[in-house]
Amino acid sequence: MNKLIKFIKNNLVFLLIILIGIALEIGYFSNVFFISAFQGLKETELSLANATFNDFSESNGKFISLSEDPNITFKQVDKRVRFISVDCRNSIPDALGQVFYKQAGQGFSEEDSLIYPLSDHEIVIELPKTLIIDRLRFDLTNQEGDSVVCDSLTINPRVGYRPYFLSYLFMGLGILGLIIGRNILPGKFYNKIWEFLVKNGLLFFLVLIIIIDFAYPPTITFDSAQYLFLSDLIKTGSWADWDPLRTIFFPLKILLSLHLFGYQTNALLLPIITSHLVLFIFCFLIIKDLFKPKTKLLELLILFSVFLIVILDPTVFGYYHVLLTEYLAATIAIISCYLAIRIYKARFFSKEFIVLSVLLVILVPIAWHIKQPYVGAALFPLVIVCLLIIFRHIAWKTIFFSVLTISTAAILVFLSNLAWDNFIENKNYSLDEDRLISSQISSSVDQNRIELSKNPGQFITDKLEDYFISINFRTQDTYENDPKFSLTEGFQNHLIAHRQYLNPRVTNMTYDHQPFDAFTKYFFARYQPPALLNYIFLTRLTLSHFLFTSTYLLLPLFVMFFSITWLFRKNLMNAVILILSATSLFNAMGHLIIWPIDRYLFLGYPLNLILLIILFLQWIRFNLSLFNCANFMPKESL
Repeated sequence: MNKLIKFIKNNLVFLLIILIGIALEIGYFSNVFFISAFQGLKETELSLANATFNDFSESNGKFISLSEDPNITFKQVDKRVRFISVDCRNSIPDALGQVFYKQAGQGFSEEDSLIYPLSDHEIVIELPKTLIIDRLRFDLTNQEGDSVVCDSLTINPRVGYRPYFLSYLFMGLGILGLIIGRNILPGKFYNKIWEFLVKNGLLFFLVLIIIIDFAYPPTITFDSAQYLFLSDLIKTGSWADWDPLRTIFFPLKILLSLHLFGYQTNALLLPIITSHLVLFIFCFLIIKDLFKPKTKLLELLILFSVFLIVILDPTVFGYYHVLLTEYLAATIAIISCYLAIRIYKARFFSKEFIVLSVLLVILVPIAWHIKQPYVGAALFPLVIVCLLIIFRHIAWKTIFFSVLTISTAAILVFLSNLAWDNFIENKNYSLDEDRLISSQISSSVDQNRIELSKNPGQFITDKLEDYFISINFRTQDTYENDPKFSLTEGFQNHLIAHRQYLNPRVTNMTYDHQPFDAFTKYFFARYQPPALLNYIFLTRLTLSHFLFTSTYLLLPLFVMFFSITWLFRKNLMNAVILILSATSLFNAMGHLIIWPIDRYLFLGYPLNLILLIILFLQWIRFNLSLFNCANFMPKESL
């Protein structure tokens, strides 16, 4: 037994590599075979004679599409399905296919569908999980006049096990190289590599994030296309066509990037990557400043936890590859929370205190002009830190400072918005009141006020349901029917942020034939990420859904608990937790006024993930202290 333990200790790295290789073989290289074998999935070929055809005409064994949305449907499938093989040939190879699947009692929806390219002859489509499918619908093309010939449509196609020789060879050579290197090269060589990684951890992860970010092109939605259109309006000065619902900051950012880097996909991706790096840096700084690790190794562990839990979260990474304002709002939110924490720590009315307060106030109108509903990205941290300062030391000077600061931010928003409205009015543009965000908010507030006055109890119930919908705890398509609750569902988070993982080789355009094609044609690309990288994201989709819903589900209780805790113990830890959690919660509650949707809550999701890291590290510190290992992180940081 002692020899076995010694052997494991001496060869732990290599044993882990072997285990990782086996895991990759089972979970990635041959996952179709192992899933089919373990779950007992049976191969079934679908007969076209049992299908219902819509907008298809048959001619000599070929199906001719009569519209841009033809499909064939198979009813009463009633089988456990994980894989679907589509063996069809199209006359238009650039066309796209789509498979819709539904369980009993459900309807077809975009959420339960997968898009696939038609450039390949035989496609094997993998569902997110094994389901008992009631019906299947195949949209074999999205082009009118396309000629389709199908050899077979198969459920759970039988796949024999084939050892992937090249993968084994690669892993074998890697293990052999490490063994040889371990016995030939001096130990100092490995120590230098480790020391470099520890000393330059931040730089290492920044470079790694850049490399991974370039693997995915930015997703272009309908709103993205409109932002591209508006950036062109700025360039040409055609202000008469401006949409008053949109502010200028985001289209102007796009225009500047295109001017610097040209009309290409990477011109849109570079600002996104920059924001992603900023998110990583400020997440790290918040945790580092809170725990103050004494060694570089502990600092490296914090870097790794932020990288893995926040940056590589599929929802966070996904939205940081969509040309929408969500990623900018999340970046502003993390910067604002960091400034608020620094303001709370700084000596009252010191130079640092004043400078940080001015910076936070300036971020409020910037957040407004990114997108009006996202003004809370900077305003909420400002309001929260002002309240914390007042209750920490109730005095006229703290109250005066807080009122002056918040009022200044509000005045800046009002004046900047007034200046913007006057600018476009002077450009011969007549404001459409129905498209103004202020008009929409006013209408929503009036409607909420009427509902509250009629039946306060029902109003509260409805808002609670809206909150459940916005956090994906209650699914969107059951709003008027019997409620369906789940901790692992997604709506726009899944359709938009996760699209790039679910449809490799498919175009990054999420729409067809809309009025802004002329402004999006320069940015057409296909998702072609490394298969292993994409698999890492795919395997974490369910976890990401769970974290999004569960953290928001617990957030109201979380804020109430730490608000009470902070009143009795006004330390830095409780203040940081309150700034992060309350900012996320207030943003979620604010969006209940207009439309409950998960995409609008993304602003606070990275903050929720930081909270998880902080609580986990605090739990580690507490447990280590029980074993006289308190040097892990010093308590004086609290």
